Amino acid sequence: MKYARIFVPLVLFLLGLGFFCFRVEQEKTRKRREAGETLAHHKANAVRCLLFIHGAVTNIAALNATAQQQARKAEDAVFAVTGAQFDREQVKRYLPLHISDTPHPKEPNQTKAEKPATAPKPPPPRDPEGILGNDQLDALRKAQKEKDSAKGDKPAASRQPFSKEPEGVLSNDQLAALRKVQEERRSETKKPEPAPQAQPAGDDDAPPGEMTRAQLDATRKRFGSARQPDEGAPAPDSPPTPEEKAPPAREPVARPRPGRLPPPRPPEIVILMGRIVGEADAIAEKAEAAHAILAFAEQAAATVAGATSPRQSTPCLLQLDEQSKTVKVCESDIQQMLFAMSEPVQNVLALKEKADKMKEQKRLAEETRKKEGAHKKLIADELAAVGDLRAKKAELLRQCRYDEMRKALAAKEAELHTDEAKAALKSHVERMTCLRNLKTFVMNSLNARPYKWGWSSGASAKDILGAAEEGIRITGGEKIAWPEVPPAQLVKIIEYCLADTSLDRKIRSEQTLAYGVFLRENGNPDGVQSRLNEIRDKFPAIKEDAERLLAP
Repeated sequence: MKYARIFVPLVLFLLGLGFFCFRVEQEKTRKRREAGETLAHHKANAVRCLLFIHGAVTNIAALNATAQQQARKAEDAVFAVTGAQFDREQVKRYLPLHISDTPHPKEPNQTKAEKPATAPKPPPPRDPEGILGNDQLDALRKAQKEKDSAKGDKPAASRQPFSKEPEGVLSNDQLAALRKVQEERRSETKKPEPAPQAQPAGDDDAPPGEMTRAQLDATRKRFGSARQPDEGAPAPDSPPTPEEKAPPAREPVARPRPGRLPPPRPPEIVILMGRIVGEADAIAEKAEAAHAILAFAEQAAATVAGATSPRQSTPCLLQLDEQSKTVKVCESDIQQMLFAMSEPVQNVLALKEKADKMKEQKRLAEETRKKEGAHKKLIADELAAVGDLRAKKAELLRQCRYDEMRKALAAKEAELHTDEAKAALKSHVERMTCLRNLKTFVMNSLNARPYKWGWSSGASAKDILGAAEEGIRITGGEKIAWPEVPPAQLVKIIEYCLADTSLDRKIRSEQTLAYGVFLRENGNPDGVQSRLNEIRDKFPAIKEDAERLLAP
């Protein structure tokens, strides 16, 4: 009992420890199994990603080959049109240019950014060259205003030009000299040196009869030229008005420098070639990037294949997944670029085709214009001749002498030269052939299967016993010639013969068409339309011939 108290807990402890170790080992086994399954799944996914990338890169290579082929085709077309060989680097400089964005001025001295010259604006109140100050300019304006107000009591017409001006006003010689200095100053391209400080307007050092430098510069801005004799006094703040006798010298128009001129506009086909080359080079770059991704993906797939745990394979598998997405986007981009490239390629080929055909069109245009009138007249004459011949032979048609009618029409073909007249004559000949076959069909049918009560109607109806080339035989031995058989009676006979259920499908279709021709020649348009509808529904194989032969 004493030892039982010791050993029982020990045994229970050992049992519990063994069970715990068993569960731990079982958990490790489960994790190893899950890790193995995960690793196998990673390897399978890596193989799938690698195959996907390989297929996408193969497709990208095919697209790149197509793009380069289209670019070479466009290069050959450009060479054929322009006569000059353009390499890709030379053409790519036209890539950013478009027809709508390329400046194309109407005059050589006017660029896109420049606007045509407008009327000169009045001079600003401040001297732009910095010669006169505001105070000096105001003093000069005040003196001129006082002088004008002193002369305002006289009529404008009585004022005479003066040869000698008082102080503060330019003389004619001084005005001419001032213009010369002004033109020389404006023609200088370098920046002018700063002008010395002007003296006040009231300088007394100037000789009598001459202006000081300040008065000269101020007046140069105030007056562009001498006033007209009959001109009224201008407002103090209004711009000076040029006179007719001595108009002010115009400023030279600023011309753009040679460096600012727009580049020469290349031909439209060269601009399109630039777009094609740009797209082809971009596709080639993406194809190279896709091949680099494939090489890296092969390395990552090899790493996953040699991994011994999911921890080693997971980063490479994630990289493979990202590379798959990248290659997919790259393939989609290349497809879009190739699609965008197709339009300029087609335009280039169209321009080449247009250039190739232009000379031929010019050569044929003149010949066509000369021959068109004569050909139309010839067609009309020959069609009229065919119609006249058919009208002359109408009696043969009425007497059911279709063979003679067909031969007479066929003999006319050697005299025709136009396709239109020959086609019309051919249709007439085919109609006569159909009628001849219809006559033979009716004779054979009546001989094989007499038409009871087929002749006439009512109490006078008789049986049709048979038929021959001369006519039909009725009860009593009487013979009726074909020309004496009314068209309505012939319609009844033909419909009776076509009602035979033992007829072959080919024979029925041919004789239905011939029946329509008979109705057309006897002026029954409703019956012709019914036969045409029947042929369209039941015999579509001869629909085209029926529409041609049964046309009005």
